[in-house]
Amino acid sequence: MMKMFFLRGSTVFAQNPETDEFMNLNDEFIFGPAFGAGMRIGLGGNSNIFVDYAFRKTKYFTGNQWLSIRVTF
Repeated sequence: MMKMFFLRGSTVFAQNPETDEFMNLNDEFIFGPAFGAGMRIGLGGNSNIFVDYAFRKTKYFTGNQWLSIRVTF
């Protein structure tokens, strides 16, 4: 069961080299935390289908979203 589902999360920080201040979702740095989930569907033998969804918060618009499907043989 543990090899069928997965979750992930991340955050991004950037450092301003002039002030040594860390930036997150300000005017110069627009990306924020990201989250994702996915699952593996076994087709028998070594064949699998992977379905993956990810979301990344951004300052503008409503964030970035990805949906990917991978088939392995």
